[in-house]
Amino acid sequence: MAIPTAYRIKKSILQKFAEDHHFPNPCFYVDDGFSGSNFQRPAFQQMIADMENGEVGIIVTKDLSRLGRN
Repeated sequence: MAIPTAYRIKKSILQKFAEDHHFPNPCFYVDDGFSGSNFQRPAFQQMIADMENGEVGIIVTKDLSRLGRN
């Protein structure tokens, strides 16, 4: 499966932000094909679980509409 160009661009923006701010281990949670209005997305739920387990110290998103919306 080919990775869409829009995804690659967003990931490169976030990767550069992480590097510029010395975030040592950026992790990307991607729910391709899911609506942002659905918070039961698999990667979103994994991100929440990782945060609750102390595995994630900060969450960065390109914009809030990418994280979720109604």
